Order: sequence, then C-alpha cells, then structure tokens
Amino acid sequence: MQWVTTAQDMVTRVAADREPLQEAFGLGEAAAICGVDWSLSDPHRGGASVAILSFGDVASIRQVVYKPKDIRIEASFQRFVALVFDELGATGGKPAPLITHLLRDGYGYASVIRHEPCAPERLAAFYRNAGRLAAILHLLGSSDCHFENLIASGDRLHLIDAETLFEGQTARPIPEPDGGSVDLLLDSVVRIGMFPRWVQPSAGSTPYDVSALGVPSANSEGRPSRAVIDVNTDAMAWGTRPGVPVQPQSLPVAASLANPVDDHVPSIVEGFREVYRMALDRRVSATLDEAMAGFIGLPRRLVLRNTTTYSILQSRATSPSCLRSGPDRGFELDRLARSALMAEDKPVTWSCFEAEVHDMDNFDVPYFDFTLGSSEIVGGGRTIEGMLTTDGLARARLRLRAMSEADLAWQVRLIEGSFSARAVLDAEPVGASRSLGVTSSTIANDLQGTALTDSTGGVTWLSLSPFGGGDVLQLDLIPHGLYAGRAGVATFLFAQAREAGDEAGAGFAARVLAPAVGEAIGGDRQARYRFARDNGLGMAGLGGLLRALEVLERNPLAHGIDAEALAMGLVEVISPELIARDTELDVMGGAAGAVGAISRIHTRAPSAATGYALESLAGHLVASQIPSGGWAPAAGPLPLTGLAHGASGMGLALIEAGVALNDDRFVRAGARAFAYEATVFDASRGNWPDYRTPVKPGSFMTGWCAGAPGIGLARMRALELAPAHGDADAWRADLLVSAETISRTPLGARDHLCCGNLGRAFVLGALGAWRGEPTWMQAAADMREAVVVRAAERGGFGLQPGNWTSADLLCQGLMQGLSGVGYALLADPGIDDLVTLLV
Repeated sequence: MQWVTTAQDMVTRVAADREPLQEAFGLGEAAAICGVDWSLSDPHRGGASVAILSFGDVASIRQVVYKPKDIRIEASFQRFVALVFDELGATGGKPAPLITHLLRDGYGYASVIRHEPCAPERLAAFYRNAGRLAAILHLLGSSDCHFENLIASGDRLHLIDAETLFEGQTARPIPEPDGGSVDLLLDSVVRIGMFPRWVQPSAGSTPYDVSALGVPSANSEGRPSRAVIDVNTDAMAWGTRPGVPVQPQSLPVAASLANPVDDHVPSIVEGFREVYRMALDRRVSATLDEAMAGFIGLPRRLVLRNTTTYSILQSRATSPSCLRSGPDRGFELDRLARSALMAEDKPVTWSCFEAEVHDMDNFDVPYFDFTLGSSEIVGGGRTIEGMLTTDGLARARLRLRAMSEADLAWQVRLIEGSFSARAVLDAEPVGASRSLGVTSSTIANDLQGTALTDSTGGVTWLSLSPFGGGDVLQLDLIPHGLYAGRAGVATFLFAQAREAGDEAGAGFAARVLAPAVGEAIGGDRQARYRFARDNGLGMAGLGGLLRALEVLERNPLAHGIDAEALAMGLVEVISPELIARDTELDVMGGAAGAVGAISRIHTRAPSAATGYALESLAGHLVASQIPSGGWAPAAGPLPLTGLAHGASGMGLALIEAGVALNDDRFVRAGARAFAYEATVFDASRGNWPDYRTPVKPGSFMTGWCAGAPGIGLARMRALELAPAHGDADAWRADLLVSAETISRTPLGARDHLCCGNLGRAFVLGALGAWRGEPTWMQAAADMREAVVVRAAERGGFGLQPGNWTSADLLCQGLMQGLSGVGYALLADPGIDDLVTLLV
C-alpha cells in the first residue's frame, strides 16, 4: 500500500512539473517516462524514497533524480561550491558540470552524475580538485562523506548527499565526560570522512576502509553471492551466483585497477591548501560568511543512528514470529531504548525513541530533520526540544573566522597522517625522518616535546596505533589503555622519573594519566563498565589498566594516585554480562588478560570482589577449553600457541587463578594448556608454530606475542607460582629452549616490545636474571646495544611500518611504540615492572 501511494504521489508531481522539468533538464516535449529505478534510498515518511526517472524512448533517454524531500540545501551547496571556484579564479577551476536542481515544495529533482573514470594524465587534477572539495566540506562542517556519498566523474568529485553538511552535536542518554582531546579531531578534517579511516563493524571482524578516497578498488571477479539459480526450470535451487565487481563510485579508476591515491597525496594537500589559504583573505572570508548565512532556515536531516541498525531491527521485527505477536514485535523495537535505560533520569533521547518506534511501526526508517539555526528537531510526527547541543551552522561560521596558518598546518598533518595509516603492519618499518633520542631519558623528552595540549589543558598525542586486532594502523588521538594508550605511556614516564629522581617528569606523567583516571579508571561505575565493554577484559582493555595500576602502586613518585582503590573499582565492574560478552578469551583481548593482576591483588588482600572475579573469569576459560588443552580459535583449524593470543597466556592465567584461590582445578587446566603446546613444539626450530590465520606452513614467530620469548616468560611465571608442580621439569626445559632460541635470533626490522628486538632482549634478560644466568643477561645487553647503535645511525627506532609521511607522527604506545622502547632501555629496576606488565 505504501508503494502505491508513493508511486501515485511521484507520478502526480511529475505530471504537474512537466514544463519546468523540460526547461531545467532539456527533456523533449513528447518525452514520456520510460523507466523508474526505485528505492535508491531508505524509505521514509510513508515509504517515500529516491528514484531515477528515465524520459524518452530507446533512441534517446535522459535521466533525472526524483527526491521526495526538500532539497534546497543541496542547491545552496552547489552555489557555494561555484562561489569558491569563482574566487579561486584558476583555469578550469569551476566544477563542471554542476549538479542542476529543480526545487519544488517539499520535494525536488536533480541531474544525474555518472561515475566516469578519469584519464590517467588527469589524475593529479582529480586529486587536486578532491583536496579543494575537502577544504570546502571542512569549512561547512561536513561528516559522513564516505564512498557512497561522493561520485567521481572525470577529474571532478561530487558530493551527492548534502545531509552531511553542518554537522552539530546531539544530546546523549548518558552525558560523556568533557574531553578537550576529542575536540582536536571532532572539529578537524578527519571528521568529514573523505580520508582513509578504518572501521570495524564488530569485535573480531576484519577492518575495512569506507572513506571516499581510501576505499579499495573492486577486484576483477567480484564477490560470489547466494542466489536462486536456474529460475523457472525443474533444476531451480539455491546456489552461488558469480560476483560482478562493483567499483566504488568515489574512485577515479575502473574496477580491477588499484586505487592510486597513495601516489597523489601531495596533489590533495595542494588543493586543500589552495582553498584554505584563499579563505584566509578578509574579503573572501566575508563573502563566504555571507554565503553561509544563506543556509539559515533550510531543512537538514539529522541522523541519530547508523541506518544499518534500523534495517537489522526492522528485519527482526518483521519476522514471522513478530508479525504474529504484537508483544514480540514490540520487544524487538524496544531494543532502541537500551541506551536511554542506562540513564538515572529520563533523558531527552526518550522522545526520540518514541518517534523512532512510530516510524518503525509504519515500516519506515526513522527520519528526523531540523531547520538550520534552530534548536528543535522534528520526527515521528512530533517536535523535540533539547536534542541539539551545538548548532552546526553557527559552528561552521566560527570555524571560518578562526582559520589560521597554524590550523592549516594541523589539518595538513591530519591529512598526511590519514594516508600513513593505510600502511599495514607487515610492511617494513622505517625510522623517523628527524633524529630521535636513543636513551630512555631522551625518549621521555621526545614524548613530552611532541605532546599536544587540548582545549582543557590536557595532554594527548596524535598517534598511529594498531587497530582491529593489530592488522592495520589507525590515525587517532592516543587512547586510554595500556597496550597502545596513555596508561602505557604514563607508566613508562613514571618509571623514567623514578630512575632520574625527576619530580617534574612525574608531574607530566600524572597529567598524561589523568584523563584515563577521570574517565576509564576512576570515573563512575557506568564509565568503567563502558570502558570494559568497549575495550574488553584483556591487556588492551580492563586487564591492561589493572597491570598499570599494579606497577604504579610500587612507584613512590606516583603519589596522588590511589592505585589500590582504583584497581578495586575496576574489579568491581566485572559482571556475568561482561564475561558473557568475552569471546576472545586471550591475554590481549579477553579474560586471561585480567586474571594475573586480579590474582596478585587477591593474594595480597583477599576480598569477595576479587574472589568472585577470579572464580568467574577462570571458570569462563575452563568452560571454553577443548580436550586437547587449547582453545578453539575464531578462525583457522588449530588452537593457537603463545602468550598474547594462545595457550601459554590462557594457561598461565588459570595457574595464577588456581594458586590465588587454592583451587587445583584451575592449575590442572593451565598445565593442560602448556601440555598442548608441547605436542606441537618443533625441536628443529626450537620454537612453537604460529597458527594465526592465514595459516602458512612453517610459520613461526619469535616475539612476546607469539613464539619462544612469550612462552618462556609464561613458563618462568608458572615456575614462580608452582615450582613443585608435576610438569615443572617440562616447563624448565621450555624456558631453556626459549632463551636459546632468542639468543640465536638475529636483529629484525622491528625494535618494539611486542614482537621486536627489544622485546626479545628484555625477555632474555629477565630469564637470565631469574635463573642467575650471566651469559643470557650479557647477550640481552648486547642485543640492546646493537639496537641503540643502529637507531643512532639511521635516526630512529624501527617502529613505523610502511609509507608514513609525517615527521612528527610517532607511535607513542608501550607495546609497539616509543614508551616500550624507553622501558626496555631503563636500568635493571625496570625489569620487575615490565614483567608485571607483560604477564
């Protein structure tokens, strides 16, 4: 019924607009509608959606886009773009062709922009124009300019959805802490979405880039899909249909040709600088501000959730069981209220939830809009006050007035850094292009010298950090955690301050840690819960913070930090719901990463909270253990080995819990995990195979995360905990093998702690100190010295992979960055701290 009504509305409108359509789009007088391509957008407000209308006959067809909504903002945007290119006055500067619009009351029409690959010799011009467009979109406060919202046509890139302009801020069910650091990126060129940025739809899934310029090109074959084959025959059945490559329309090349953007970053920056510097001129700035004022009063859509969320819920709510039962359907739609239910008082978002249910009940994707310059939004047949906390148009005009050469340099740094993040971690590292210190002291100075100060006076860094399981790098402000975040940096800086007796250095370290204490560690219970939910229980999340607090509790210069109380606050948020969410289990992301620190707290000061947490976490690990003694991986045929992701880490966690709780069940389960690794040990390599996907025959790693060093460290800690265990001799043999394997491993390209030279050197030195083996300790010292000499010769440590371009962009983190390098270079007092952090 919706389709009948919306189709009738469209046909009636086209008939009434016949003459204006002919004039605006050059339609012939006798040209009739000969085709309609329906449902090019989500259905809104009675099932209405965008459609492409074809006019004419087989010999001559013209197409027009029909949009059943007010499109004045789109037409105004085209005029703004034309104004900017007129001001540039560059040859060929005008974006031709501009998108033509025909405005009607509450709906409109637009010309069709077709995806046309750019001629190879014009690619530099395309990317220069893309940089110009990026500057315009940045000025107008745009967001969500991903590959589906822009179309490349020749040497031009066109925005086709002006709903992304003038992005403001909306109220949240639970107010988030004021974070000045967030503002550094929230109001930057990163926000617009044109430049490379990884997204991960769910935990454990493969990250992918949806940005307009960074999205990968389609392959030559396309992706096969499930479909009904042999239709209308006796052989009709479900089968596989060959894939058709669908090229992202924002790319200037055809399918099967690689995205060439990495070769044209200077052209993008040139175009961006060109428009930005033009807008610094007072006359031009006044002209642009006047043009922005012309947007006041125009309607703009407000997207409160990813439309995929609505699609999934609508699919569930229209299942046969839900269509038979009103309560069942209501339960599905009530999922939209979950975030609001966490607030102590009724939030303003509750009215939005009611409007969403109204639209979903009508089988529409919820649609909200507002007029630019207003604070009211409209949706679900109601007007809602208080949802808009900042006016995107007013913010854009303030941005225009605040532009400066210093801000331009910052935006360019972000653009270049975004493309640096396209490097994969398997690429060869390169050193910094400027000289970096090669002692722990000079590294601490480097970290302090490259720090940024946010709008609240807080300390942060722009960083390339591992993302999505560590397979890619993400340009972002440094997160809170231990592995790659401020907790790891602060822990090193406190250690360096202790080594040097530097109170000022300790004060800076405290400023580094403060946002994590205020939000993730020492915030209210809901904030701590959200951190654990979003970052996991392991070393990259809650478990890492517990490890950092354990080390800081021993540091006399970390005064003012009540580490014991903060740690207990984290332990107390561990709940059945959090544990049930944990599917990773391992040290890096799962339950095993939290057990060691909680076990040591419980040993020092047993409590109901630590006992419950240990029993629950260890039980969770045992329940998932398979008969071989390992744990079934999410992908791949064989249980993983190693400390960070495999049986060593999870087995050690069980031994830690068993000893702390005096429960032999868990100790036995941990020993079974170690025994599993013994079954796959390769004596000829002196190492344990790395079974992480994709499985490569003969794949071995020699790092803390996987392979002999981490396994040796796990055996050392197990022998400390259970020296008289029946398998202790086997564990000692593994430890010896680990040390021997590390000793004969040559220097690699990477220098960091996780899987680099200094991680191996530290483990060998720690094993030597524990065993009283001076030859191991000397070998470790020699390895450190070789790394330092090489770093001094080439101007930096081997940290950054691939093609990074910004001299001031560093990996600051503990496990793959400078903080870990500095920690490894500290004198012996740092050894105990690092063992705590790593096991």
